[in-house]
Amino acid sequence: MRTVPTTPLGSLVSIVGGGTPSKSRPEFFEGTIPWVTPKDMKVWMILDSEDHISEEAVAASPAKLVPKGTVLVVVRSGVLKHTLPVAIAGRPVTLNQDMKGLLCGDGIDPRFLAFFLKSAEPRLLTTVRGTTADNIPLDELKALEVPRVPLTEQRRIADILDKADAIRRKRKEAIALTEELLRSAFLEMFGDPVTNPKGWPVKPLGELLAFLTSGSRGWAQHYADSGETFLRIQNVRKDLLDLSDVAFVQPPDSAEARRTETKPGDVLLSITADLGRTAVVPASLPRAFINQHLAILRPQGVNAEYLSAFLASEGGQLQVNRRNKGGVKAGLNFDDIRSVEVLLPPVAAQEKFATAKRRIRATNADIERALLHDDDLFNSLVARAFAGEL
Repeated sequence: MRTVPTTPLGSLVSIVGGGTPSKSRPEFFEGTIPWVTPKDMKVWMILDSEDHISEEAVAASPAKLVPKGTVLVVVRSGVLKHTLPVAIAGRPVTLNQDMKGLLCGDGIDPRFLAFFLKSAEPRLLTTVRGTTADNIPLDELKALEVPRVPLTEQRRIADILDKADAIRRKRKEAIALTEELLRSAFLEMFGDPVTNPKGWPVKPLGELLAFLTSGSRGWAQHYADSGETFLRIQNVRKDLLDLSDVAFVQPPDSAEARRTETKPGDVLLSITADLGRTAVVPASLPRAFINQHLAILRPQGVNAEYLSAFLASEGGQLQVNRRNKGGVKAGLNFDDIRSVEVLLPPVAAQEKFATAKRRIRATNADIERALLHDDDLFNSLVARAFAGEL
């Protein structure tokens, strides 16, 4: 490995912050200018944002426009516990106060810098401080040493990494498209759960459950490096079980542990914090237990895959949110869960949907395995690129 000279980031870019226009002026948020916040930082190229502001808001607040090609970085957010979101502005945008924009000088290519920042993610995350919110100190960001290579070489490296990253992005897009196909299939087969245009009979969820319970506290003392799977709220997504980050426990031999043990075909439902996440426990999952943020719904008289998809649908989510009794802290109790009204199409139709869902998820599993290989290849290329070996 050859030694590559470096330069502090602060001497290569101008760093600009963002802000929030006055919430007392609702007209400020009725414009067309993208106002980028951490929730938008899920794509590599930012072409739009969830929220927009007006020209008047830009003039009257710290949320100033940054030009196309600005490297965007989240510097304050809970996501910094595990991820450093980085993106490039594909058009002029404004930022909120949780973001920084890095305006590249003539000697630094924005794509090269963005890829380098992602490669430096482990180092930067060690600098995160948690005062009122997790944040990366600006001095730490400015002091980050960036490889000093000619601009033509930066662009060559960025082109190589762009091509490798494009393969990963296409696989991720394929997964997102198949999930959208699944949601479309649900609506095609069963109609909109909000309006029930097909006139399906309706039953309270409580009449469709053989068993209902929630997880409990006190598992911290049973955490282990290996053992039985311990499911937490981050493992339950929108009608999807995510086992990419699981904890393990050595469960006690107790009635409490047995009560919170899952069985194949159980539907998991998040009942605190981010309400209404659902997933079905597959037959392939080894013995598993749940924490206090999840409930186990053991269906009878309704297909588990259909029930999970119904609860994750717009109609299901509306019912869940209406029953939120938590006030400041979101929460559902058992009566809330039992009172949710479930549309009941014929069992044959539910099973047909479940079969299609399993087929789509099997396809996605194949894509995700290929994506892991792509990730390994990409990470190897990144390591070589910034070590001067590409």
